[in-house]
Amino acid sequence: MNPEQAERKADMKKERMLILILLVCLLAGCGKDKSTAQEEGTETSLPGEEAMEEYSMVITAWDTPRQVLDELKSRGCEYTEYYDGALLLREETAALGDVVSIYLCEGTYEVDSGDFIQADCTNKVSIQGAGADKTIIRARSSVRQSRGSAVDIVGGGEKAVTVKDLTIIGFEYGVQIRNAQGVVLENLVLEQNRNAGVRLAGAWECQISGCIFRENGEPQKGDTGYGLILDAESFGNTGAGNGYLNNGNRNVVDRPALWQSDTDNDNLIELEKDYTLSLEAKELKDPVIEARNARPDENSLRFEAEEGGFYGAAEVSQGKMPEASGGKYMFLADGALFFRVNVPEEGYYRVFVAGGSDDGNNKCDKFSINGGQEYLTSFPWQGEAAWQLSQPGLEVWTNNVLTPEAPVEGFWFNEGENMITVTANWGYCCYDCVYLDKIAGNGGTK
Repeated sequence: MNPEQAERKADMKKERMLILILLVCLLAGCGKDKSTAQEEGTETSLPGEEAMEEYSMVITAWDTPRQVLDELKSRGCEYTEYYDGALLLREETAALGDVVSIYLCEGTYEVDSGDFIQADCTNKVSIQGAGADKTIIRARSSVRQSRGSAVDIVGGGEKAVTVKDLTIIGFEYGVQIRNAQGVVLENLVLEQNRNAGVRLAGAWECQISGCIFRENGEPQKGDTGYGLILDAESFGNTGAGNGYLNNGNRNVVDRPALWQSDTDNDNLIELEKDYTLSLEAKELKDPVIEARNARPDENSLRFEAEEGGFYGAAEVSQGKMPEASGGKYMFLADGALFFRVNVPEEGYYRVFVAGGSDDGNNKCDKFSINGGQEYLTSFPWQGEAAWQLSQPGLEVWTNNVLTPEAPVEGFWFNEGENMITVTANWGYCCYDCVYLDKIAGNGGTK
């Protein structure tokens, strides 16, 4: 991470702490200075106005739909935009007051590493999403590589914690409950978590109802991992209406036998089990790897670098790089390039930047769309001058080589003209063109 990026991340963390301090002081909710009410018939995924007033914190994701943001503003709701990392550490959750309610708006909450929310049962905490099909908490690292939990609950007090209406993907444990009493999990989808969807360790009188445990662990590797783990110290936990589908191990840890409907220690968590996974026929999908391996095809939109604009030290060239797609390319030493891209339909697109090094050095520049968040491109030297495809993404290093991790959903583009900006970072890089691929089924909302 270069000094500028480190400074930016430090500023963002300071901003988060200031927001949390403000929330502690104000317990910001909704209903203050309301403007015109929502028009009848407008669909959002927000609770009613009176219900929204009860929330201590309202959180939005990077892709929370525009109509939800507009509705929050129309109701006079104060909300915090989540960007990465932990939303609330244990001491931050405890500092919010005796009763804390957190509403996660519709959207995707991508967690860089570690836990998303921590609680210690010293205050009554409620964590609610807009619905398991609408609010998604996902570990940004590849599936089954995360070592954190979306929600980590540790006993320390006697207050109840409730978690409901969420989808949780890609953590070590989707929800981890340790030495805690009375935790309620309701209407959760726990999918492709590395060790288990839910872990109960020394947990008692918890309720797990209406949850789906699906493809947790690694079903293709000899019953590795679980949908639900209960250790020998957990007792009196109950629940019904849960689905247990194609998890790594067909039973939970303290189950005395396969297919039994209850467990030792008076744990009565009902699981409707289904094992239809064919090791030969089905391969579990890792969205990060799928995005990384994507490539443009003949239907991709293409925009030539030399047809855009620039400022600073840049020039159109026909020099060292072979077979540029339009016969020419741009050489960016310093300054920035501008691609004016016109797309026929709004939505999320996969972006591929064709560039390369012509001088034996690795290259990394900054990438943004319509003045939004900056990402990185990377073109490592490969022993000869050659074009490469780089998907802009967040900073990730593999074997000392910069390998940016692209957002799995792609990038949002408005219908019509959009501006892509490539700003020199390391600089002295060649750019041929940019390809855009519409992501099927993921457009139409922001």
